[in-house]
Amino acid sequence: MKRSLILAAAAVATIAAVPLAGAIAGKGGHGHHGGPDRFGMIDTDKDGKISKAEATAFGDARFAKADTDGDGMLSRDEMFAEIVNRMIDRRLAMADTDGDGAISRAEAQAVGEKRFARMDANDDGAIEKGEGRRGHRHGHHGRHGDVDKN
Repeated sequence: MKRSLILAAAAVATIAAVPLAGAIAGKGGHGHHGGPDRFGMIDTDKDGKISKAEATAFGDARFAKADTDGDGMLSRDEMFAEIVNRMIDRRLAMADTDGDGAISRAEAQAVGEKRFARMDANDDGAIEKGEGRRGHRHGHHGRHGDVDKN
């Protein structure tokens, strides 16, 4: 019983913590890969802050959604499904530009072209060894802004 409670608590933390941390850090807000405004979703009283009660309610709701059989515990299969669904939702938000719920070949190619351009830090039409990692890290997450190409 104690082990089940510990596993359930760990599962809640895992499912809720990543989106909550992203919302607090300002990531995943409206416009980040076209995703929803997570901060606004969690800040239910719209006071510009996420209270402990709001964070707890968010975590509880995510847990309940993932607990598809309603037994109060998340099985490996339920956790896997939640994680995969979240990844798919992010991919769709990023690539499905026409909003039809699917990624066409043209949409996939557009994502690939943007990624290549971002990784090609010196804009020479090729990615040299080492260049792709720097270009991807800085461009994708925007931590250091755009690479200066002048």
